[in-house]
Amino acid sequence: MDIIKWDGQPITSSGVYSGVPIDRYHNDPELFSCPAVSKSQLKTLFFLTGGSPWHFWQFWNQNPERKIRKPTKETDFGKAAHALVLGEEVFGEGYELRPAQWDDYTKVESRVWRDRVYAEGRTPVTVQDLKTIRKMARALEANRYVRGGILKGDMELTMVLKDPETGLMLKVRPDVLSTLKIFSDFKTAASLKEVFIRAQLLSGGYYLQGGAIKLVCEGLDIPFKGFVLVYCTKDEPFQTMAAPLDPVALELGQRMVGQGLKIIARCLETGVWPEPPNFNDGRQPIELLERDQKRIEEYLGTLSIDELKAIQAG
Repeated sequence: MDIIKWDGQPITSSGVYSGVPIDRYHNDPELFSCPAVSKSQLKTLFFLTGGSPWHFWQFWNQNPERKIRKPTKETDFGKAAHALVLGEEVFGEGYELRPAQWDDYTKVESRVWRDRVYAEGRTPVTVQDLKTIRKMARALEANRYVRGGILKGDMELTMVLKDPETGLMLKVRPDVLSTLKIFSDFKTAASLKEVFIRAQLLSGGYYLQGGAIKLVCEGLDIPFKGFVLVYCTKDEPFQTMAAPLDPVALELGQRMVGQGLKIIARCLETGVWPEPPNFNDGRQPIELLERDQKRIEEYLGTLSIDELKAIQAG
């Protein structure tokens, strides 16, 4: 696999690039010579998961009036954990430690500092966050798959495929292409219970992520030996897990990504970005849920004399 050192100019052709800043990858509409789409954007596109082309367009960097998602404490922590686990060098490039004199951002000076850090394309982190993330990193080091090298290799490569049918660029940025030639991505999770992890494949768009990487690899003639998700819980005791994405999930993700590119191309052609359909569209009165109707009827049937007197007296 040939890796192209990014020269700072717009990317015009399919390939694998190193040195592309993460902030420009996500936000710069001129990084590519034609409109580009990523997994994180695609997951807002489909009615299936509560999105729509309209939702997608609101935040896509090709929209000159796009809305900007404000960072939250949770997203800042997740980004910092992600970077520190990948390595101190990666962490140092995009994060800044909040001065110890501030416990929060209630003071004007603290908000000025925070906003400056954001404006520079960096993320503020706290001392406590850093301590927690270092504990997570140590827990991961004890995981047998991590010890085996699943998070060692080429990091933060920008992989780009120009879709021949739509002319759109599909971009992916896996955390690691390991020395084992397996793509892997680090995730934080509230729980490692099976039902939660499996549900996240859809809600978090992880199946799209794996499918997009597979699609790009096929287009670039790069061997694809699998996509592994490496998890660590966000609270002590820090549990870890590494598991490959199921072939069926990968295939479905790849098909959904392909369908998504067609939807976006059609919307660009027509200038119409459909909103999600309402469940009713005003065709009939809105009814109580059957369970709630039953609860109300049961309550009315069991009101005590004392309750009725209290209500009347009120």
